[in-house]
Amino acid sequence: RTSFVSAALPYAGQSMTIAEGEDDRYHASSETEGHGVKNVVDKNPNTYWESGQSQDRNEEWISLFTGTEQYINSMDILWGDHFASEYEIYTSQDGVQYEKIYSVSDGKGQKETVPVGTICQYVKILMKAGPQADYQIKEVTLQTSQLLSQNRKTETSSQSTQAPTFTGNLAVDGDLNTRWASLRNEDDNWISVDLGAKATI
Repeated sequence: RTSFVSAALPYAGQSMTIAEGEDDRYHASSETEGHGVKNVVDKNPNTYWESGQSQDRNEEWISLFTGTEQYINSMDILWGDHFASEYEIYTSQDGVQYEKIYSVSDGKGQKETVPVGTICQYVKILMKAGPQADYQIKEVTLQTSQLLSQNRKTETSSQSTQAPTFTGNLAVDGDLNTRWASLRNEDDNWISVDLGAKATI
């Protein structure tokens, strides 16, 4: 995993001016007239975001507010004709500190599904290479579900003596930066989660 911190935007070293009344939950490194970043969440496949053209093939990115407290299983990206063959997916809780969770090195365009596997407030797509001089994305759709185990009661076989604060409840808190740790050098360790009701898994 790779993480970085920007001053106040989803990409280090970039600056952006937000006009009065503009929605600051959606950002892009660049865009062309009539093809702004909010087109990727308007549920209209006939509209699209388009980056500016660059002969130097500079990296381009978009950052989107998820607007959900649910667990995000995956993300569907519907590309325009100008897709990214190489790109990375980042997530964030605050829109400032981002962590890389997935990378694609052989993208084919059209509709691609990438795993997310976390609860987050922001997602970012960082486009690094493609067959054209710009990028186009028609729609980004999040596939969400209820995380049945979140904050439920846990029991564990053991607890690490070297990391006593890494308790079982950290395995179900919805935060990928925390974890439960068992005793080292012991086989057959386990964790049990009480879902509180019968459920189909």
